[in-house]
Amino acid sequence: MRNATIVLAVFVAIATAAATYADPTGGYIKVRVVNSHGDDHPVEMVDNICKRVVFSKRIVGHATLDAQVCSYDMGKGDVTLRNLQSGARQHYRGFIDNAKLEVP
Repeated sequence: MRNATIVLAVFVAIATAAATYADPTGGYIKVRVVNSHGDDHPVEMVDNICKRVVFSKRIVGHATLDAQVCSYDMGKGDVTLRNLQSGARQHYRGFIDNAKLEVP
């Protein structure tokens, strides 16, 4: 009985550690970045869930750029778009798959 208790305690400890280091994201979702300005703008997108730069590109005027970002368990994203020319930033939080995000 004592060995069974020790084995159970070790199993619980391993399961808890595995859950702690599991991937915190709920998967990936698609977004469309829209540049409705008439001019080209250099834009950087940062995924605030996966903590990475998704892209840093020039988006031509009146164009779109599709991207894939990490999502929380409920399928919602969290990114920051930064206009590298003007310095303007826009934080988008809680958007769903196929959302359209505007270049700041």
